[in-house]
Amino acid sequence: MVPVVRGGDAGGRALAERFGYSRTRVYQHMTRATLDDIELPALPEGLQIRPITDELLRVVFDGGIEAFRDHHGTFDSSEAGYREWLDNPSTRQELIVAAFDGDHIAGAVHAEIHQAENEQQGYERGWTDPIWVRRPWRRRGLASALLGRALVVLRDNGMTSAQLDVDSENPHEAFTLYERHGFVADRVASEWRKPLP
Repeated sequence: MVPVVRGGDAGGRALAERFGYSRTRVYQHMTRATLDDIELPALPEGLQIRPITDELLRVVFDGGIEAFRDHHGTFDSSEAGYREWLDNPSTRQELIVAAFDGDHIAGAVHAEIHQAENEQQGYERGWTDPIWVRRPWRRRGLASALLGRALVVLRDNGMTSAQLDVDSENPHEAFTLYERHGFVADRVASEWRKPLP
């Protein structure tokens, strides 16, 4: 398990350092306070949004695994990892917004609604991550087009706000993209690791 220390938790940081851990990553939590005035950028030419059928779930999973190979951390690409993703109550195919170029998946947003969290916190807030675009379709505005549509999907499913987590060192200017879509950073968490002897 990788320890996570919330921003401002001086005691947690001191404890991690005392046991030989060092901070390796910082994550920003961002919130969009309302789902009003959602911007819907045009999809790049030649791409189209398709509903995710049972047959396309594996395509979505494999596309995300490939896209995140460029990012910090790893995802379980095994058959067991796929089954775990499918069995997660937050994986609802009607909430996945995916763009296709012919038969090839180009990118997707895995919108999620965590009902237990919403009940505990007293809000109706959905998640809009992970967001991913495969290499051949990057730098064309696809992530922005997908994110806008994912916000609409959350609103259509009764949500009134949205949230996501972003790696502060994301190489694809994700932070700027999210700010453009009305997200504001409201808290920080850091990941700490310790080398094994």
